[in-house]
Amino acid sequence: MVAPSKIPRKAGDRVKTDRRDAVKLASLYRSGELTPVWVPGEEQEAMRDLSRAREEMKRVELGIKQRLGALLLRNGKRYTAGKRKWTQRFYRWLAEVKMEQPVQQIVLEEYVDAVKQAEERVRGLEEELREVRVEIERLGKAQE
Repeated sequence: MVAPSKIPRKAGDRVKTDRRDAVKLASLYRSGELTPVWVPGEEQEAMRDLSRAREEMKRVELGIKQRLGALLLRNGKRYTAGKRKWTQRFYRWLAEVKMEQPVQQIVLEEYVDAVKQAEERVRGLEEELREVRVEIERLGKAQE
């Protein structure tokens, strides 16, 4: 199998018919100019889906963290106790933050909970990826 993007083309060659394509592909194959591609199996695709889910969760987590940071910034709440955010020390500071309005306090608590849930989901997906990798390595060694 070859990828269409890897098939060499001449500049300006825009005429496309099945017959011309077949002749051109046969000629390129004979001369060894076609680059073969690997088609992933069902297991590899499943692993890629798991990896994509983790990446999406990381994007969600980042978005929530940015919204929480913006809420704190808008309300003049600055973390000065440490250099890095999203550490245990930062979460302890967040637990002590008191907003001016009760409604804002609810929003703050919801964002903090959402960040913790997103982090937990990312950790869960990362653990699944590790387990799948270990299983793949184990199967690979068993086949040797």
